[in-house]
Amino acid sequence: MIEERFGVLDLDVTAELLDVTDAEQAAEVIGRHKPGALVNNAGDATFAPLLEVDDDEARDQLELLVVAPMRLARLAAEAMRKRGDGGRIVVVSSALATVPFPSTGWYSGSKAALSSLTDTLRVELAEHGIRVVRVELGAIDTPVWETFLEATGLTDVVERREELRALIRAYGGLVKAAAREWLVRGTLTREQVHIALSTTLLSLVRDAGPRIQSL
Repeated sequence: MIEERFGVLDLDVTAELLDVTDAEQAAEVIGRHKPGALVNNAGDATFAPLLEVDDDEARDQLELLVVAPMRLARLAAEAMRKRGDGGRIVVVSSALATVPFPSTGWYSGSKAALSSLTDTLRVELAEHGIRVVRVELGAIDTPVWETFLEATGLTDVVERREELRALIRAYGGLVKAAAREWLVRGTLTREQVHIALSTTLLSLVRDAGPRIQSL
């Protein structure tokens, strides 16, 4: 159904493995490809209470999740403007940008900054025909959550570990359902989807039990 509504494009897509925090590497890759589209998807997370994160760890998180993607977006936008035929920049943020979770403070803060900068970039590049899209993903069951479990003390609590995984799966399922209603059926607006996901995540966290509430 998505194909019927939006169509299917035959695109030449290149994935580059690089250290996105390295300004020289970033400039070399963008200069070599001069992309018509860019997807900023690199990331990692520092999971720890705010009082336990030192300055260097905080700077590393901001460099990776804020400065680096904006650098790549700037370089790509410059190449798109010179070409003069528009372009597309997709920035992957997170639902935690607006619904922070204990021990995710610097990750949430970095994603909030990234989302705000992305919105500004969208306005600034509109006149050049460059469309900027912000994607705020929900919880996804990937290995990064192992780090989260360790940081929050849930690793050895098997029953709570499974409870958190169930929470992740439940929220992920809701994200898919909301996306289907918004993108395919058009029955929900973007604002309605955002409110529904935010309030539901808070509800899931509250219902997950005393151990998770006290993280």
